[in-house]
Amino acid sequence: MPATERWKNVQRMNGVSPGIAYGRIKYVTTKADAVSVKQGDIVYAEYLSPPLVCAASKASGFIIAGHEADHAVSYLKECWKPCVLSEKSFKEGTEVTINGMTGNIFTGRKKIKEYQHHLPLQYKLKTKIYLHLSIPEIAEKAAALNTDGVGLLRTNLIIEATGKHPYDYFVKKKKQNELRQVLAQGIKRIAQAFAPKPVWIRTMDIPTDELAYFEGAQEKKEFNPLLGWRGIIRELQQPELLRIEYDAIADVLKTCKNIGIIYPLVRDVSEYREAKRMLRKHGIIPHRDIKVGSMFETPSAALQIEEFIEEGLDLAFIGMNDLTQYTLVAERTNPRMLTAYNPLHPAVLRLV
Repeated sequence: MPATERWKNVQRMNGVSPGIAYGRIKYVTTKADAVSVKQGDIVYAEYLSPPLVCAASKASGFIIAGHEADHAVSYLKECWKPCVLSEKSFKEGTEVTINGMTGNIFTGRKKIKEYQHHLPLQYKLKTKIYLHLSIPEIAEKAAALNTDGVGLLRTNLIIEATGKHPYDYFVKKKKQNELRQVLAQGIKRIAQAFAPKPVWIRTMDIPTDELAYFEGAQEKKEFNPLLGWRGIIRELQQPELLRIEYDAIADVLKTCKNIGIIYPLVRDVSEYREAKRMLRKHGIIPHRDIKVGSMFETPSAALQIEEFIEEGLDLAFIGMNDLTQYTLVAERTNPRMLTAYNPLHPAVLRLV
């Protein structure tokens, strides 16, 4: 530990997103709490969904009593926001300094030497390095890291930034063009920043408990949203959502040829086949006009890999977090299941 961090009033926790942040603790449990967050606040939450993270994006840093596999942690990493995981609670208004690299949380303001965490690759490696990047505002900074492209651009994060429900607001109010434009602008900015390197776009996969925070939401409560109506099955049952994304992608293809599509939470090759049929009907020929692949997050999809290849597959993207929880029946966000949640379990590795 650096000498500048050797203080007695320090809590050593788990740093999951690098950076130094100072501010006063602000509790966030509701959307109203999140939108009231201002620059200089350090958000503390026992649980934080990505829509609340997006609404609280002005915060300097985050302390979450969660797990590294949480969706919120993935979002914060992409935002380049400092984040520490901590089971310890803090009194609201307490001044703290957090180090998202070491996981240290200090009481009061501490001067800590901050290192440059986002440095460009100095050498080209035999193994290609791709980014997870879905925040258009940092596209140019991310492109300067000299990686091989974007392996996962989640339309979720662009949609979440609108604060509005993709179906209950945009579709039901007949504002599909508004959402299409937002998606097209966001995707295009990232694709242009990385061109000619590939940018893989994953279509929408937002669990119902997260969608419930959006303006206009009329989501029915599910007992286990991680096993619920999400991913490709929802987009096939609400095809208007997939059409909006296809419209946005068609717009981007007019000027950017370096994009591809991958579908989320596919359970069976028939779902992949139907999504490609809709793409073809939309005037975009899979594997000719655009590369097409699939996420492999379910054991059923992993066991059907040969059928996917026969169907035509440009990219097989393994989603380890979901593949682990579905294989081992260990919910990734449940602290009581951490001892069972093991990405290195032989059964998980065999599927990989």
